[in-house]
Amino acid sequence: MDAINQTTLLGETRQDVATLETLVAAIAGATGRQLLDNIVRWTSEWLDADVCMIGALEDGAYVDTVSVFSNGAPAPNFRYQLPHPPCRHIMNPDECAHCERNVECLSQNNPLLTDTPPTDYLALPITDQQSGLLGLFAVFSQRKLHLSPQRQKLLELLCAMAASEIERRSVETQLRRRDCILDAVSFCASLLLRAEQMDQVINTVVERLGRAAEVSRTSVFENSEDDAGETLCSLRYEWVAEGIRPQIDDPRLQNTPYRHNGFNRWQELLSSHQVIASKVSELPPEERAILAQEGIKSTLSVPIFMEDAWWGFVSFDDCAHERQWSVHEVGALLAAAAVIASAIQRRHGEKRQRQAATMFENTIQGIVITDKNGNIEAINQAFSEITGYSEAEVLGQNPRFLSSGRHGKEFYAELWQSVLSNGRWRGEIWNRRKNGEIYPELLTISTVKDQDNAILNYIAVFSDISEIKEAQRQLDYLANHDPLTELPNRRLFNELLDHAIACAQQEKRIVGVLVFDLDRFKQINDSLGHPAGDALLQEVAKRLRHTIRRSDTLARLVGDQFALLVEETEDAQQLSKIARQTLEVLSEPLQAHGHEFYITASVGIAICPGDGDDVQTLIRNAESAMYQAKEQGRNAYHYYSAELTASSFERLFMETHLRQALGKNELVLHYQPQVMLNGGAIVGAEALIRWQHPELGSISPGKFIPIAEESGLIIPIGEWVLRTACRQAKAWRDAGLPLHSISVNIAGPQFERAEFVDTVRQALAETGLEPEALELEITETFISRRIDHALAVLEELRSLGVKLAIDDFGTGYSSMMYLKRLPIDKLKIDRSFVNDLPHDENDTAIAKAIIALGKSLGFTVIAEGIETLEQQEFLRLEGCDQGQGFLHSRPVPTPQFEALLVNGIPAFAPKP
Repeated sequence: MDAINQTTLLGETRQDVATLETLVAAIAGATGRQLLDNIVRWTSEWLDADVCMIGALEDGAYVDTVSVFSNGAPAPNFRYQLPHPPCRHIMNPDECAHCERNVECLSQNNPLLTDTPPTDYLALPITDQQSGLLGLFAVFSQRKLHLSPQRQKLLELLCAMAASEIERRSVETQLRRRDCILDAVSFCASLLLRAEQMDQVINTVVERLGRAAEVSRTSVFENSEDDAGETLCSLRYEWVAEGIRPQIDDPRLQNTPYRHNGFNRWQELLSSHQVIASKVSELPPEERAILAQEGIKSTLSVPIFMEDAWWGFVSFDDCAHERQWSVHEVGALLAAAAVIASAIQRRHGEKRQRQAATMFENTIQGIVITDKNGNIEAINQAFSEITGYSEAEVLGQNPRFLSSGRHGKEFYAELWQSVLSNGRWRGEIWNRRKNGEIYPELLTISTVKDQDNAILNYIAVFSDISEIKEAQRQLDYLANHDPLTELPNRRLFNELLDHAIACAQQEKRIVGVLVFDLDRFKQINDSLGHPAGDALLQEVAKRLRHTIRRSDTLARLVGDQFALLVEETEDAQQLSKIARQTLEVLSEPLQAHGHEFYITASVGIAICPGDGDDVQTLIRNAESAMYQAKEQGRNAYHYYSAELTASSFERLFMETHLRQALGKNELVLHYQPQVMLNGGAIVGAEALIRWQHPELGSISPGKFIPIAEESGLIIPIGEWVLRTACRQAKAWRDAGLPLHSISVNIAGPQFERAEFVDTVRQALAETGLEPEALELEITETFISRRIDHALAVLEELRSLGVKLAIDDFGTGYSSMMYLKRLPIDKLKIDRSFVNDLPHDENDTAIAKAIIALGKSLGFTVIAEGIETLEQQEFLRLEGCDQGQGFLHSRPVPTPQFEALLVNGIPAFAPKP
């Protein structure tokens, strides 16, 4: 491929990376609705999708979209009902649904897809640990969605961010409803104090409270007794929302015994000061049948007491939703019931018109009534329970004795300015209990005036919101910390780094960023499982946390990648010292999940100023330096240099295209003959992978195999090589060609996977190749790393009947103790010992020793890399059985290798 095309491809790759960086920056900096809008907008652009949406699960039966991006622009929200697609796929909160066909049904429920049904969509569940399923994150496309594991990981991260926002919106909705109800309570209390026509006032109160609670019907039932002492109930007041049938004139709801309708349970609960708050579907059958007949889906019934006697109850019914009543709503509606009780009591001639405290004795909100000068006239029981002060201790005092000292004079001045100007103030305030404890409360102060607009009283209604504050603190912690290691996550690390950069620029000092990850961590996950990998990450975090200085910040960015922010540093030498200390600490053995680990890490260092003056640039450059440290042998650190950027882009480009290579049939196998050194007969073939890129041409395995191993792609690629080689060998043998065995190289990550033996067994079964015709070459280094594990796997492979060879023998740490235990058939002399034969004395001695060792143990010995007749003759005379190399043939495609099987090796052909 020419230089112009290469430059174009690299430019496109840089653009893709820049788009992803912009996405992360936009989402990380957004909050509230803007966060959800940015997620759908940038996900749509990133995946080149037509529609992207986030929906919230409502009442367990519907999905309401909260943010939609369609065809390049925001779109209106809509609702659709479960279990229509793609909703049915999210009924399992652990399932990611991806469909590439038969999705025409989507257009029936999605107004955005009516004209152009998609051909591909992705649906991911939005969940949290407490509530379970919260909603849906869906992407629709007219084109095939290309989803790599990394992209799916990012989508799952976006789902987690959306979950936090949806949960926050839910809590906000509950608090908004509570505030609306409390506002209505305050309004109604004020109205009652100056009203004269109580019947009209009660109807107004019932309506105002029903609208504030966002219900369909508010009903007030009064109790009475018949001659036999049976308790009856009658509907006295009612408000209904538009479209709801009134019941006030229904004779069945007048003088009806509780027991007669099967509501004796309600009588027992309500008369004992208890509240009934439930979805109708969860009530006992008798109650459910009656309420469902009226179309009621959720109900909240609160008792009304007058002079300690149970007068009746007020019912708030929702005919639209199966509603889960929050503790905030219940508490507020208890106060509402007290307001209604007060109104009815006044209507009955009770003389308690100026003190609103008697209206709220049954509420969990604290209430205090003062005179126009701010001196306390009355409090309710909840006031005493929250503050710890009795009525006798506070009467006549100014509420300022509750002050916590956290607010200045300006705060209180603005508060009273609002009360005097607007008649009310609402907000959060910190006060102090009698025992000295400071706590947060949500406070509403309202003014009560007479007919001449003169101030009579001030009424304060407040609730202890300590639990809400603690929940908010926990949510903030979860949003900024990694749940596995409890370290700051990427979001918090970026914020701290941004602040550190700003301070450093002002103070003319430097900031260092160290990014490092664990070498070959993926092999641990693949071989021992994710629980072991997670336990190892926790131990690594614990060890590093005790090592770093107090002034530095350690974070887990993603997977096994960590970052360290060093603010108080004078020069790069100190960063080198910190990097060396990190490597030394990690090099010590770690105990986790019942295993002992010996791990190393690769560290990249970037400095501000010099290597970047913004968060994204510094982290990206530190990552580039980290990859450079890996390429230089791992267990090392490396400083960033500008030349690394091109190398990082090339690596990203290579990995991206390698992920597509299998699906696009760009990978092929070449075969190199293995011959008998006596006579030259072909006895086997080694299958060697080649990558034929349509634009870059042939790419050397030395370039893409290390990337495949690091990214985990070596697993699917290795399985493809194994199946393809077995299938081709079976075809040659069935055709009668003289091929005794096919040799396949096995990478370390493949060999260490628990299911590797099953993979080999399945490949033989699928292709029909005889087990004795398959030879697996396993590198000596991986065998010696975990000898007991290797021995067990090799024994299982031997039981299948396949042949086993040690590749690159002599380059590892060979031990006669383990070598004689291994169930192997062949030793392969590494080409590094063949190159200088027979002239180099050291190579000559090593080759002789390996041949003698193999013969003494009964192994077949084969030498690779034979390029000259001198090398071949030396090896043959020393007793080497087989050989392969350019002298006999380069690795060639299938047709050329078939010709070799038919015609033989030219180097051994008789001279004319």
